[in-house]
Amino acid sequence: MELERALKISTNLIVDITMSVTVLKDYLYKSDLSKLHERALYRLCFTSIIMNCSKYVEFCDKYNKLLHTENPKLDSLRNTFKEKVKNKGIISFRNDYIGHIHSKKMQRPLDDIEIQDKFISIIDSDNVALFFDWLCPDDILNTDLTKSLVGVIQLTRDELEKSYNRVARGL
Repeated sequence: MELERALKISTNLIVDITMSVTVLKDYLYKSDLSKLHERALYRLCFTSIIMNCSKYVEFCDKYNKLLHTENPKLDSLRNTFKEKVKNKGIISFRNDYIGHIHSKKMQRPLDDIEIQDKFISIIDSDNVALFFDWLCPDDILNTDLTKSLVGVIQLTRDELEKSYNRVARGL
């Protein structure tokens, strides 16, 4: 059932983005990792963030009709965040950097500095904490959910869950 699939996908997006941000904050700000482990952790979590932000755009596109039917009041907010993901260059970063070791455009392998520089342009700040807060602020349930990507996905998921429960009860 389409509603059930959308509910599962939105739940996975929440969990995956939240955990990527949480792991980065917990391990990088509070731990004595070696430089190698620190770089590996950054790559792992940032790859997950990029992939899941891209999945959010795909989710909005694929389930647009269902999302609109279940709660049209969230359309504008969902679309605003979808456009923010696209405008930050996250989709092209996934396509051109995360998903490949060799750039078709540049006709050569990508190096770590190029990838890092491109990622910094996505963050649009020297302060990665601002980007983390845009994705998923600390104590998210006590924040304005309309101000973060995970918050918007949570609002969407909550509406899908209400509809799913009504359908499951035969209402």
